[in-house]
Amino acid sequence: MAISEKNETIYTFDNVNDTVKVRRIGDFGVLEDITLQLPGERGGMYDVFTDGEFFLENPTISTTRRLFSGYIYDIGIFTWNLDTGFVNEDLHLTGYLWWAYYDPEGDTIFWIGSDGLHGIDLETRDTIHFLDQKLDGVEKSLWFSPDGNYLVLSQKNLKIFTINPNHTLELVDIYPFPTEEIWRVENLVISTDNELMAISNDQFVYILDFESGQPISEFPAHLDEIVSIAFSPDGRYIATSSWDGTIRIWGIPAEE
Repeated sequence: MAISEKNETIYTFDNVNDTVKVRRIGDFGVLEDITLQLPGERGGMYDVFTDGEFFLENPTISTTRRLFSGYIYDIGIFTWNLDTGFVNEDLHLTGYLWWAYYDPEGDTIFWIGSDGLHGIDLETRDTIHFLDQKLDGVEKSLWFSPDGNYLVLSQKNLKIFTINPNHTLELVDIYPFPTEEIWRVENLVISTDNELMAISNDQFVYILDFESGQPISEFPAHLDEIVSIAFSPDGRYIATSSWDGTIRIWGIPAEE
């Protein structure tokens, strides 16, 4: 799920029907219903998917470039052009992928998996290696700040890195999870001004101060597990979607 730069539309992915819906923020009216071409529909090595039975994991959307990507187990990351619904790129990976994410400009896609943290420039096809060491243990996830200057890596805590111009990472802080009940962060998003960070676990949303990592508020947002969260570009709202079948828009609680 992602909210457009002008705070007018919200992009959501339907993993049952393999469609991306673009809705108005105000009334959730559907402006576009984009059917994604299945990988097997173009033949070749993906004929195994012509029956339409494949599971797309870790979906991510770039509203800037109107690109959609997801991971298919044992094959790699696929990228769709949302203007056509056709497969635009396929990136064959080694190892298992835990998470993928576009940078704020939509020029680079990053992924974290069993063989480390990497990225690829979608224009030049150059590969960027951040962490080449093997990653073991609990599920890992990564997120970028909207300005592309920070990267947050979730393992048993929240590691905050700055991204240098030569694509090296510098660890600047480590924050504990806001409660002892959280053993992994399922979703995380940073506000445009880098002042707030919101994470979700199960049915709850937690809002933290990004500079200090201190919790500001928490609230139950859904009746079932939250699958995606997003800040509005102006930082005033958070959108959440859940397995309970609803999308909800929340005002940011005032910091006390």
